[in-house]
Amino acid sequence: MTKPSNVLAFFPTLLLTLVDLPSDGPWIQRAREIKATKQLDSDLDHKFHLAQSEIKDLILQLKLKEKSLEEAHVKIKLLDSRMGNVKKQSDRISHLEKQISEAKARETQFEEAIENLNSDLRNAESEVGKWRKAAKEGKVGMPSQNERNESLVGPRVEEVRLVAQVRFPLSEGG
Repeated sequence: MTKPSNVLAFFPTLLLTLVDLPSDGPWIQRAREIKATKQLDSDLDHKFHLAQSEIKDLILQLKLKEKSLEEAHVKIKLLDSRMGNVKKQSDRISHLEKQISEAKARETQFEEAIENLNSDLRNAESEVGKWRKAAKEGKVGMPSQNERNESLVGPRVEEVRLVAQVRFPLSEGG
């Protein structure tokens, strides 16, 4: 067995190993804690500046995106305006094309009417020529006074003459 004096001698070394007593003074330990805190603060400060710089970059990117979105919005409005103008022009063009096709149809009708009138004119001129030729040859006589009155006034004059003959038969016969 072991002697009790050996156990007592071993006990202080065992106690020192179980409880870690500082070998330095408390001020040195406090200085170490402050240095560690300062180092930690320095690291945190560096991380803070990095995060702050990253936030500034993100804000700048956000502002640039907002600006590009505003520009895109303005471009969209401009294109919408242009599309409205193009639509108006397209409607106007289709309206004008419709008017042109209607005008061409009327032109065709007028050309046909002119051709018909020219044909009638040629026929009338040839008939006038025939009448002039007949007049020169003496085949056409001058109408009598009664025929001129009938041709000028028409059936009404004939009616008046017949009524006069019925009322005064003696003056005609004698």
